[in-house]
Amino acid sequence: MENKCAQSSSFAKSKLPSLCLFTEKLLWSVLLKIRKHIRWESWNKTMAKDSTFDTEVRYFIYQTLISTLQPPTTAETAKRFQLPIGKIESAFERLAASHDIALAPGSHSIWMAHPFSVLPTNYTAQIDEKKYYGNWIWDVFGIAAIVGKDAKGHTPCGCGECDDRLDLLIGKNQPITSEWLVHFVVPAKRFWEKIGFTWATILAFSSKAHLQNWLKRTTQSHGATISLQTCHQLATKWYSGRAEKYWERRSVDSTQAMFVELGLTGPFWSLWKLFFSVYRWNVWSFVGLRPPSFTWWHRVFS
Repeated sequence: MENKCAQSSSFAKSKLPSLCLFTEKLLWSVLLKIRKHIRWESWNKTMAKDSTFDTEVRYFIYQTLISTLQPPTTAETAKRFQLPIGKIESAFERLAASHDIALAPGSHSIWMAHPFSVLPTNYTAQIDEKKYYGNWIWDVFGIAAIVGKDAKGHTPCGCGECDDRLDLLIGKNQPITSEWLVHFVVPAKRFWEKIGFTWATILAFSSKAHLQNWLKRTTQSHGATISLQTCHQLATKWYSGRAEKYWERRSVDSTQAMFVELGLTGPFWSLWKLFFSVYRWNVWSFVGLRPPSFTWWHRVFS
């Protein structure tokens, strides 16, 4: 009897986590297929397609950044397109609204053109003789993907209390073998609410102990932790081709499918109003309806 109990306990520890993950990925996949065939407007939100002019401006920004390490100013862009600065400023604003770039507060100066940071940071990607800056470790991987060349990546431990530093060789045929972890505080669907805070709290840690110390010191809630290998795969899929002229951004469902493919499931990684995981259902969002605001359903499920 004791042997049977021991075997059952061993099975639960070794098999159940994998089984739960498989089940959850399967359920997400089924929902993605359902959504693909149901064309309700609220379920198929995608960002507006760039106009031809905005596409040209975006391409000019990225190519300038890659070649010179600095983004163009509105004056330089106006000179390139032979247009008034006012029209260039409007284009920059539209590109910022569509999350192609981020502008410095209260100005039209480019702060970020993802995955590039204009300001120097501790996250660097050395490609040939050029040193590019990212906003966090995901961007270091993304820079290698967007430039299309092997890179030497560097990132410090996010705990801020040690001298641990990660040096990586990033390339198509270069496996990522480090045991470092990457922690997210902000859920995926809220990344852009406060982009500066989101990027500042996506950190790489040399160990779980360093992550726990950081959480305790900063009083931040534990969000989601992924391996460095998964972060590399995510960044490569996310950023590949972004600097090309006719690059098209992913739809919400396409991005969600990418998350599922990489094992990033559950409410933290949900981009939908659907709050779905093995823990909780939001039935109202599933059927595409919004509960009446005067009922307790609205407070519980919205």
